[in-house]
Amino acid sequence: MGDVSKEYLATFNRRLETQFYNELRRDYAFHRAVCRSLSELLVTYLDLYFGGQRTEGQVIFQAVSKEVPPGVPVDEMQLVSVKLTLYAREDCSCKTQHDLVDRRILRLTGEAFGQGALLTQADIAILLSESTKTVARHIKDLETHGHIVPTRGSWKDIGPGVSHKKRILELYLKGDEYTEIERKTKHSGEAIMRYVKDFARILVLTEEEYSAPELRIV
Repeated sequence: MGDVSKEYLATFNRRLETQFYNELRRDYAFHRAVCRSLSELLVTYLDLYFGGQRTEGQVIFQAVSKEVPPGVPVDEMQLVSVKLTLYAREDCSCKTQHDLVDRRILRLTGEAFGQGALLTQADIAILLSESTKTVARHIKDLETHGHIVPTRGSWKDIGPGVSHKKRILELYLKGDEYTEIERKTKHSGEAIMRYVKDFARILVLTEEEYSAPELRIV
């Protein structure tokens, strides 16, 4: 594993602010302090008036709405245009490639979820130029260490990933309050209460010796 911060530092230093600074120095021969002040001022105004648009390192991606249930054909899925950050300056603080991929997976899935969408593992693989197996391995490791990774597979209980319901019940059985579970899992209190009630009902029916097929019907 290489040192990511050194490997990518030159790329992250190629900022718009640096470009303005160099052009002011080259074309107008201003003093360094003047060039620095003007370039910082220009970037500030750009952020003030155009801050809602994409910034450097961001892309627009068509993701599946988190309201779409499992089983809907791809060509009938409701899509959401989300703004995702592929790379950010703080990525330089990562010490290994593994840590960098972890950080990007958490950021991409969190940003998509915050904008009303859920990324699939294939989406993440395309965005990060990784294989789906690599992405799945990273997500499993992150979830093992207590991170919430809101992908379509885990949120909608599709595929072999760690179910968000399982995570909620683990926190509940550990003694966490509803508000704490809500904060950690990004689920509403109403949804958490529903999962807990369903779990309690299944426990009661299991004690009454209902079979697995009967539990699915009930």
